Amino acid sequence: QDAKGEEAVLAIFQNGGFDAVCSDDKRFIRRLRALDVPYITPAVCIVLLLKQGEIIMPDAAEKLESLRPFISSDEYNAVKWVLDTWRSP
Repeated sequence: QDAKGEEAVLAIFQNGGFDAVCSDDKRFIRRLRALDVPYITPAVCIVLLLKQGEIIMPDAAEKLESLRPFISSDEYNAVKWVLDTWRSP
């Protein structure tokens, strides 16, 4: 991961207007935790977009499948379970 990119992300977050940082970089996530910065991973972001009505279920499932090669099996399976058991609000 580019340290300058991480610094830029943190600076933008700290300037305000954002609830969390989204990253899949394990080292950066450890740093976010140490700094007590809220974060989400890309697969969890799919669930949040679905919950907020920004995407629909078929799109959410397609996006998760696109991420599958890049995320851990634990994260994939957890988000897949959420999508499989999803009930529209």
